[in-house]
Amino acid sequence: MHKRIISKNKRSTDTESVLTSEIGCIVLDNVEFWDTESYIDLDNYEIDFSPYIVKIKYFNQENPFDTNYYKPLSNGFDLVEDSSEKYKKTREVVERKGQSSFRAKISKAYSGACCITGEQTPELVEAAHIQPYLNKNSNHVQNGLLLRVDFHKLYDNGLLYINQDYKIEISPLINGDYYKTFHGKTINLPKLKADYPSKEALISRKFEFRNE
Repeated sequence: MHKRIISKNKRSTDTESVLTSEIGCIVLDNVEFWDTESYIDLDNYEIDFSPYIVKIKYFNQENPFDTNYYKPLSNGFDLVEDSSEKYKKTREVVERKGQSSFRAKISKAYSGACCITGEQTPELVEAAHIQPYLNKNSNHVQNGLLLRVDFHKLYDNGLLYINQDYKIEISPLINGDYYKTFHGKTINLPKLKADYPSKEALISRKFEFRNE
């Protein structure tokens, strides 16, 4: 490794300093992978990230990649206008732009735990849209719930409803006793009130609930 450094630094005659110098590395902490269209231009946040990394380099600015810092343009979630005639109860799977960053925001808001069961196994919990996905504006933290995969399917198929009081309603079409035990219970809400599910969005799902 030292020979490679010396060969690349041909202008330097101080071979001794190269041989005794320390070789460092960069450790990335709390990494979030964003879709290309969600990338942020560092220049807009006045972050001077030098292409030459030196030892003990600190950045004291607020982290714009922290979801608590990167605020949406509006204070709350506004229902996205539907361009079609009506929402379809059975929707084709579509490409959801920004899905990875949406999942990261929802997972952080709910501390990685299903808001109904408390399940924390990453492979078993999913970020669910309350108002069905229409465009990137749908990916607002207040339009999301963290649900275990089976409860996510129940929610998307109208067999589970969460009302404006954050209480769970289970469809009478479900025969199993296990799911019925959750009827009337209150979901676990995010720590931050600003991340609470939009009541307007929750109510918008009422017509999809198969109550009879």
